[in-house]
Amino acid sequence: MKKILGLLVCLACFSCNVSVDNRKTTIKGTLDEKKDVTLCVVYVNDKGYVEDTVNVKNGKFEWSRPLDYPTEVKFMLGASQTASMWTEPGVMKLALKVGNFADYTLEGSKLNEMARAFEKEVQEEYQKMKEVGEKIQNENFSDEEKKQAREDYKVINQQIITKNLEFVKNHTNSYYAASLLFNMQFRRGLSSEEARRYLNLLTGKALDSPYVRRLRQNLDGEINGSVGRNASLFSTKDINGELFDLVQLIGKKYVILDFWASWCGPCRKLNPHLKEIYEKYKKEELIVVCVADDDSSREMWRKAVHDDGLEQFVHVLRGLRGMEYFFDVEADISLKYGVHSLPTKFLIDKNGVIVGRYGEGGKPHEVMDSELKKIFGY
Repeated sequence: MKKILGLLVCLACFSCNVSVDNRKTTIKGTLDEKKDVTLCVVYVNDKGYVEDTVNVKNGKFEWSRPLDYPTEVKFMLGASQTASMWTEPGVMKLALKVGNFADYTLEGSKLNEMARAFEKEVQEEYQKMKEVGEKIQNENFSDEEKKQAREDYKVINQQIITKNLEFVKNHTNSYYAASLLFNMQFRRGLSSEEARRYLNLLTGKALDSPYVRRLRQNLDGEINGSVGRNASLFSTKDINGELFDLVQLIGKKYVILDFWASWCGPCRKLNPHLKEIYEKYKKEELIVVCVADDDSSREMWRKAVHDDGLEQFVHVLRGLRGMEYFFDVEADISLKYGVHSLPTKFLIDKNGVIVGRYGEGGKPHEVMDSELKKIFGY
């Protein structure tokens, strides 16, 4: 009898594990399409955005991946039909309609129900924002009308931010709340101070979200790129394939760290003056390290270095990888310094301390001349 009871307990446990496997995410779907098609699937994993596909046969499909945490998934048919949803570990049922992917039904994800309910609450604001945006782009409107439309756009954007922040405050343990906070900082202009304040409210599961990790890296970079902070160290290959390590310059050189790109017109206009500064102070043990936002355009980068006559400087790439590594940004030098627009320059003293930031988040570029004069006396 004991053996039989033991066997029944084991079978019951096995049955539970089969029905709900919390170590992976599975979607069993239907599509009201007679012919077999292939859907494009884009989802977020711990590193970035992953592109995938799933085949629909006889109107049915099953998509399953080893995702043991909530994530956003998009199913797409062609360029115009998209169903975006929040999934959870376990088995869910999805029903898609050809011609109206947005009107899908998903069973088994409480998180998605919460997200869709909130999206309805801000639907009116997003519709107004779309209309105002179209007005701004419409050539038939006068400059005065467009100016008013831009002001209206700011007001609506702030209304969206306010509603989002209220949701975050009331759902501090939600992956979706973490994603809202991330999107507000990266796409809606939420101030760093507010982003930090609401980030500190998040708890539990939300803190495990890759959105939180990327947000923290961004906010930490803004702090680390401030005057008075020790320069963030990095090691990477230079334009000649040789290893460059910033730590080797600490205690020996003054460093101008120049964030630029071959495609950045304002950056390249400053290059002649940067060369003048270097020639003036190179005997004072000043070195220029150029960090280029050209990871996807390396030939243009090399050509710009040659055309602008910058061979005397150290040249490295920022370390930006594709969207498949959007949340895996340890090698991104620009993020370490909180650089989000170009050109931006830093002056680092011999002790490795940032003593000047010029451009975005700092003083005008021209100020660097007077500050170098104070340091070197001429």
